[in-house]
Amino acid sequence: KDLEGLEQEECADRMQVSRPTFQRVLSSAREKVSRALVEGKAIRIEGGTYRLAAWRLRCGDCSYEFEAPAAMYHRGAGAACPRCGARHGRRIDEDPRAAGRRMRRGRCGRGWETDEEG
Repeated sequence: KDLEGLEQEECADRMQVSRPTFQRVLSSAREKVSRALVEGKAIRIEGGTYRLAAWRLRCGDCSYEFEAPAAMYHRGAGAACPRCGARHGRRIDEDPRAAGRRMRRGRCGRGWETDEEG
């Protein structure tokens, strides 16, 4: 399964390629990403047609719901609300099970610790 929980057959259908072609693309991508991470190389995505991930946000000032590129949100710029221009957008498409959780160094330097009592 992939990040979205899809089986390889469904991924191949979405990419409009055969399953063997999808498997070759996936294997090649895994090798390239692994090599880049281990050897400290940059990853460049080019060619073909692709769509950047977008997040659903709700403005903290006027409660307007809108989409913004995830990359914009990560850069710390924040996405400006199309209605009022405020940069207080909060993600609303987040998995509710992850609310209150953040990755930080726990015992033995790994694992999830939560901010919630429980």
